[in-house]
Amino acid sequence: MEELSQRQMDDFRREGYLLLRQVLPDDLLVTMRSMLEDAVDEIANRWVEDGLLEDLHQDEPFERRLAVLRERVPSAGSITWRRLLAGEAAFSLWQHPTLLAIAASLVGEDVYAHGVWNGRPREPNAPLAAVAWHQDAHYYDHYDRADGPLVTLWMPLVPVDEHSGCLQIAPRSHQEGVRPVTASANGLVEVTDPPAESEILTCAMDPGDLLIFDAEMLHRSLPNEADYVRWSMDLRYGAATPAIMAKGGRGYVCASTSRLALGGYEDWIQQYERPELEEMAAAASQSTQAFAADLGWADAELDAF
Repeated sequence: MEELSQRQMDDFRREGYLLLRQVLPDDLLVTMRSMLEDAVDEIANRWVEDGLLEDLHQDEPFERRLAVLRERVPSAGSITWRRLLAGEAAFSLWQHPTLLAIAASLVGEDVYAHGVWNGRPREPNAPLAAVAWHQDAHYYDHYDRADGPLVTLWMPLVPVDEHSGCLQIAPRSHQEGVRPVTASANGLVEVTDPPAESEILTCAMDPGDLLIFDAEMLHRSLPNEADYVRWSMDLRYGAATPAIMAKGGRGYVCASTSRLALGGYEDWIQQYERPELEEMAAAASQSTQAFAADLGWADAELDAF
């Protein structure tokens, strides 16, 4: 896909989002799905080695395998997906020509691959997996719109609708600034003034579709009542301004037409191998009610979609 049209950019600034149908090429979808399949393989092998599981369940389809593994090992703890997925394939995602062209249309030609990203499974019928109304701005370290634009790109790897954990957004809500929040039932946050039903757009999507939204867009994910895992990937891009780069931990400059040095893989992956950052992430995920103000959200393993 080429850069966004002027009309699309105008729509994004006014509405706070774009929902683009079938714009993601097959090679990108294959890369993301392979990353997640490899991660599930690693989990299954680890559980077999630990004596928690006897069968790897390799015959199960992509959409079902993790759910089957979880049914067999319900006592297993939470999984740090971002750390599990960090590797060369993940590093390359922000540089994919399709995604980069879209991002540059919205944030400018000097582009920062933000450190908040993830591959996300929403397992079937997990009550606490539904995520209440929030803004991504709540999870950025000392967020300030004046730092420059930040956008989220959300990509499902399976069909999603109101029964299988799709996202809902409130168009134009980004125009009202950052909302006050309170702790939600699952330890994340939710806004104290959610949108009215008439203001909500339900984003049913298929693999190949792309949802892009502003950092201050109100959104939530619905419960997954289907019999398969709702797999998705989300990336964030920002303008490569000094403030965004300073606050966007574990990120790198992925494109620049000026003199900014592009980030390299070795420097990026080392940020996922520093024990002190892993300890910070674990501590932050256990105390999200306090908003991890001293650590910065970019270092926390937050599963807010």
